[in-house]
Amino acid sequence: MEYKKCPECNSDVESENSFCGKCGYNFGEIINEDVEAEGINGIKDPKNTKKPLLKRLNIRQYILNNKRMVIIVCCIIVIAIICSGIAYNNYITQKNYVNYANNFALPVMLINADVSLSMTICQEYSSIWSEAIDNGGDFNQGIQLIKNANTDNGTFKNFDNDKQLIDNSMKELSSPPAKYNNAYSDLVKVYGIYTQIYSQAENPTGSLISFNSNINDLQSSYTEAYNELNVAIPSK
Repeated sequence: MEYKKCPECNSDVESENSFCGKCGYNFGEIINEDVEAEGINGIKDPKNTKKPLLKRLNIRQYILNNKRMVIIVCCIIVIAIICSGIAYNNYITQKNYVNYANNFALPVMLINADVSLSMTICQEYSSIWSEAIDNGGDFNQGIQLIKNANTDNGTFKNFDNDKQLIDNSMKELSSPPAKYNNAYSDLVKVYGIYTQIYSQAENPTGSLISFNSNINDLQSSYTEAYNELNVAIPSK
């Protein structure tokens, strides 16, 4: 049988007894005191493992006591994140807008330069054509001489290169920002007239009368459309 010592009278007491048979000491008081100082496994903890628990409880209590402040801080963080997102989106939008504006200028410049040169060539066709008719000569031969000259000096090659650049630019500009919607529509109109003038400069068609009439109409339409385009282009 196992015994335990009575802390009061030092008598041997059977382990299952709650009281000392000699002095009446209550062993239950020892158990209660030990439980408070013991860990989960019933072993006294010299490092006092209750401290981390108390620390966690204190933090939790602090959060509960300062719930309003925590909510305010969280709201500030969320607002800061949202504002940062908006600012970044505005930055990207502005950057894309500036890039679009810069890219928009290239086809406008090339089209206007090529139209001017194309009209000069068409006027040469008209002059040679008229002289041939007046003199009873072969106007096709005169026109071919002009075409050969512009081929030799690289004019038509430059036309082809410019048109390739213009065509590519028109594809890249096909999704304009809101402020450029009207300008892009006007550019499409200018581009359509330009292609017709360009075609006549490479290969004139019809009779002299129809050719001159067509060129005059195209020039008038182009001037009007180009002026509308310049008005529609927004400032950067």
